[in-house]
Amino acid sequence: MIQTAIVLITLLFSLSAQVTSIPSASGGGGSSFTSTSGAYSSLPGTCSTGSIYQITDAPYMANCLSTNTWQLYWLGMGVPVSSSSAKTWTWVNQGSSSVTTYGPFMSVQGAAGTSGLSARLTTLPSTPYTLIYCGGTGGDMSGPPAWGAGHFETATNKGLTLSVENGAIWLRRWTSTGSNVGVSAITLPHTITQVCFKFVNNGTTITSSYSNNRYAWTQIGSADTITSSFTTAPDRASVYVSGNGGSYYSHNNVFDFTFQ
Repeated sequence: MIQTAIVLITLLFSLSAQVTSIPSASGGGGSSFTSTSGAYSSLPGTCSTGSIYQITDAPYMANCLSTNTWQLYWLGMGVPVSSSSAKTWTWVNQGSSSVTTYGPFMSVQGAAGTSGLSARLTTLPSTPYTLIYCGGTGGDMSGPPAWGAGHFETATNKGLTLSVENGAIWLRRWTSTGSNVGVSAITLPHTITQVCFKFVNNGTTITSSYSNNRYAWTQIGSADTITSSFTTAPDRASVYVSGNGGSYYSHNNVFDFTFQ
């Protein structure tokens, strides 16, 4: 039912490139909802239930779920998302890497000459929690430079991540920003250009999964005991790109970054 509603919303959204007025399903009384478009920064502060706003500078639409309450939907998968720009981010091993934001959308770009993991970090909530990341590169996933998301311990530079590289998703333990070991991997079709990761941290273990639709999840490897990957425990979530110190580097388009 939810997926059907999202499809209908997306169809209405796609058909309207300018302001229109659509009669309310309740009928009578002149009540209506609207379909408008514009930049994310111009998202109206008020809205009527059922109204739709097409965001023109990022791959999202907004639906007014109730009076003056917008919900963002990522058009790549037609699923509700939260804005990565609402979180506070810091760099580790930035090198020449950079970041660009377009409303709720964040693009982390690696750079030639950058070596190892270059990551954007944000504070983790208290356990237990679930972290969901959705991203892509805009191209296929067969290239060697890795990019992904996961967990990071700032005191030691240790991490546990899911990364996309060489057409596969790898679960990796990082002993520093420049050294890691692969724990488990699963092959992906090269035609997939976007993917979601889910990390469930219960305070003792972290279970890592991936999805190509954000509904059906496949676990990668076994649940990882926190003390196997970290000296104490992770304190930051990470979104990262990597490079080989030469001409190979990656970029990471973040469509959704949500704590539950």
